[in-house]
Amino acid sequence: MLDEKDLELLQTMMTQIVAESEARMTTKIESSIASSEARMTARIEERVEDTRSQIMAYIESDILPRFDMLADGHKLLRETLAPRNRVEELEEEVAFLKPLVLSMLTDIDKLKKAQ
Repeated sequence: MLDEKDLELLQTMMTQIVAESEARMTTKIESSIASSEARMTARIEERVEDTRSQIMAYIESDILPRFDMLADGHKLLRETLAPRNRVEELEEEVAFLKPLVLSMLTDIDKLKKAQ
C-alpha cells in the first residue's frame, strides 16, 4: 500500500503536472489573444483607411466642386458690386436730391390747387 510519503510525492507530482499544464494553457491562450488582437487591429486599420479614402473621394468629387462654384459666384458678385466710394457718393446725392424733390412736389401741388 501507499504510505504517507508516497501520497505526498504523488500530490507534489500532480501539483507540478497541473502547474505545467496551466502554464502551457496560459501561454496558448495569451498567444491566441495576441494573435486575435493583431488581426483585429489590422482589420480596423484597413477599414479606417478604406473609410478615409471614401471620405476623401467624396470631398474631392462633391464638396470641392461646390466650393469652386461658390468661389465663382463670390467672384462674380465682387466684380459686379459697386465700389464703396461710389455707393457713398450716390447716398450723398440721394440725400441732397430727396428734399429738393419733396419741395418740388409740394410746389407742384400748390400750383395745381391754384389753377
